[in-house]
Amino acid sequence: AVEGVASIREDDTGWSPMQALWALTGNPTLVVPCGQDGLPIGVQIAAAPSREDLLARTASIIEGRMES
Repeated sequence: AVEGVASIREDDTGWSPMQALWALTGNPTLVVPCGQDGLPIGVQIAAAPSREDLLARTASIIEGRMES
């Protein structure tokens, strides 16, 4: 996940501090597609350690609402 829309450059993955905290703490994260502004946009969600079940259910709810 990065701040803003996807980079148009193939050699750039965007601004990485958006992932750093979760990588350091070991919290599970997931990015759910949520639209486009010329390029893909997503929302990053995080859960408490070992709560992948909650993360998956929350992602499913977000995804369902985005399709409506």
